[in-house]
Amino acid sequence: ENVRPKGIQWAIAGRNENKLKHRQAQIKQNYSQEVEIITVDPSSETSLEAMAAQAEVVITTVGPYAEYGEPVLRACLLAESDYLDITGEPEFVNEMMRKYAAQAERRGVLAINCCGFDSIPADLGTYFTVKNLPKEEDKKVYSYVFSSGTFSGGTWNSAIKAMSKAFQGENPLFKHGAPRLDFHYANDINRWAIPMPVIDQDIVFRSSKSLSYAPNFSYGQFIGLPHIAQALGITVAVSGIFLGAQIPPVRDFLLDQVKPGTGPSLEKRQESFFELLFIGESPSKKILTRVNGGDPGYGDTAKMVSEAALLMATQRDGLLQKSGIHTPASVFGDKLVEALDAKGITFRVI
Repeated sequence: ENVRPKGIQWAIAGRNENKLKHRQAQIKQNYSQEVEIITVDPSSETSLEAMAAQAEVVITTVGPYAEYGEPVLRACLLAESDYLDITGEPEFVNEMMRKYAAQAERRGVLAINCCGFDSIPADLGTYFTVKNLPKEEDKKVYSYVFSSGTFSGGTWNSAIKAMSKAFQGENPLFKHGAPRLDFHYANDINRWAIPMPVIDQDIVFRSSKSLSYAPNFSYGQFIGLPHIAQALGITVAVSGIFLGAQIPPVRDFLLDQVKPGTGPSLEKRQESFFELLFIGESPSKKILTRVNGGDPGYGDTAKMVSEAALLMATQRDGLLQKSGIHTPASVFGDKLVEALDAKGITFRVI
């Protein structure tokens, strides 16, 4: 597709000028278009601010965000440029909210975390489901995640480090009173379900407060698997990794298993997919909705954050929020649902 939509100028920024020039040449060869490059030193606040000052919207995809995210957000606040990321790290998001939400409001900057597979499918899928239930009634939503994809080295490192800090904060499932927390068989979708203690719960609940989903609203998120052996196997594997992440030598071993900068092949990405099924209930109505798409970790995460950034750049006056640190659904609502649907990430009542 066209890498420079009409009326949009964009650049690629990073610390390695040779790699940037190589990517710039690839874009020119594949799309016959020129894209600017900005060389930036991520350890220099001055360099980061100079980069941010050249943009209306900055997308950062560099994790772990606990290490690399805050300087970019701070540079955007100083330059008064809008900010998006694709983090899934609860500690980072909570810390940025605590430290910078008021400053973002004062400076008129929009900052939005979790604009990739964490947490746009869950957040917008819940938003879409709630819109199809009676407005004034209490609501309960369950989502069940199915996916086939391979994560990058950066995502693996972010996840391990986030797990290592899990006991320093509150589990979002318990914090928000999810409708159920147990391993169970979901009759509505014929799948075994394992609770997912991920950041999506926090993001969905923040959206529910901002958009007033219901007088009483609850949400729970699960991995959905067709066979009990698969469900038990994943439970054991994830539990082992989680416990290992608490022990420094084991954590270091786990971090060494997948190096940052590595990732799946193009062929593997083309075979990957994701699907989220949502069961939405109110006292008078029950519905099943679906969000699905292609490769969650690369192809469709790129679509999600790019379409969100384009909306910020081209339709900012029509967004639901104008400043502060917010969630995807609470800023974009129907606009991003429609934009993603047009790009093959579909939202349907089934």
